[in-house]
Amino acid sequence: MDENRNQQPLEETKEVYQGLGCALYALANIDGQLQSEETEILRLTLMREPNGLQVLEAFDIQDQYQVSVEEAYAYAFRRFAASRNVLSEEMKKHFTQIMEKVAYAYDGVSRKENEILRRFRRDINRL
Repeated sequence: MDENRNQQPLEETKEVYQGLGCALYALANIDGQLQSEETEILRLTLMREPNGLQVLEAFDIQDQYQVSVEEAYAYAFRRFAASRNVLSEEMKKHFTQIMEKVAYAYDGVSRKENEILRRFRRDINRL
């Protein structure tokens, strides 16, 4: 029974990082297509993160299936909500910083990127 208790937070943590991957996909694809420069910076940034491979895997799955921005964003927040007990204030802040870093990585921030960043900040702080 203790083993199940220990596995629960790990699974929920995985869900949270999958959510981040989907949110990053929505951000990177908000202008209609993924920019290779943005994607490269996203990959470099996430390779330095402890759970970066999980985030990249979720991002790549969204890309492989050409998920719409709204579907990816909604999926991200379903993951966040389902695992809100492991989504600490520190994680929320860190995830927001990653989203901002990716948005500012290439050729400034477009109006659409700015909108999704504002929406992300608002939505994640409500959890």
